[in-house]
Amino acid sequence: MLVSAAAGILSTLYTRIRYFLLSLPLRIWRLIRHVFFVFSLIFDRPKQLPVHYTYRNKFLVWTLELFHYVVDLAALPEILELVHQLMHPKNKPLPADMKNSIRTVYGTSVNTDMIRADHYQRYMIDKAHAFVGFHTVFFNRDISGSLLIHEVCHCLQYQVYGSVYITRSLLAQNSDAGYDYGGYFFLKEWINHGNIDQLNYEQMAEIFSHYYILGSEDSSCDPERETIVTVYRSAVEQILFQLGSQDPISSALRLWI
Repeated sequence: MLVSAAAGILSTLYTRIRYFLLSLPLRIWRLIRHVFFVFSLIFDRPKQLPVHYTYRNKFLVWTLELFHYVVDLAALPEILELVHQLMHPKNKPLPADMKNSIRTVYGTSVNTDMIRADHYQRYMIDKAHAFVGFHTVFFNRDISGSLLIHEVCHCLQYQVYGSVYITRSLLAQNSDAGYDYGGYFFLKEWINHGNIDQLNYEQMAEIFSHYYILGSEDSSCDPERETIVTVYRSAVEQILFQLGSQDPISSALRLWI
């Protein structure tokens, strides 16, 4: 029993250290890119900022994000996750059936081997049914497929952008729009000329979740419903493509992770 536990700890330690080292060049580049982005805020005054910059003072948001980029460089996410896993040994990797459900929506865009599930149902139980701490999904109720898909989107955001997803998600939750992205009719227009900067981090997760729900139902005998599914499928594909197609340097560095 002790040998098995020790092996599990060593395996987790190896996985987290390896992930940090592989992602370190990307973390450095994120920080450099963010430092220079402040000059765009000061001098260029871009008219189309990412939507999370419109919810609060843009320089305050920039400062909060700078803090996250420094935290990522210090490996704090990995340290916190390791400490948590040592304290809660029932915190487990995702089982195969969950990984299969995730792949039906995300394909290979998200690294499911890094994601863990925590079912202790103690954390923020009065605030949320589920939430994500870096690569760990905490569930405060029974896990539905749509809830899993929503939370995994935040894991993907973490893998792509780093721990800034936390501030961006909190800003989204407390915005006027919140989780409401506008539904089918918005997506029908968005897939023609939209970009993910128009979507806050909770809206993005809801789109994936709703696509999963629609895809789980048989629409072969309902042409109208099949049209809706097609629009959602196109939106999901575009979001995943744009997440993976940031600036060329980020895209290249992500290949190592």
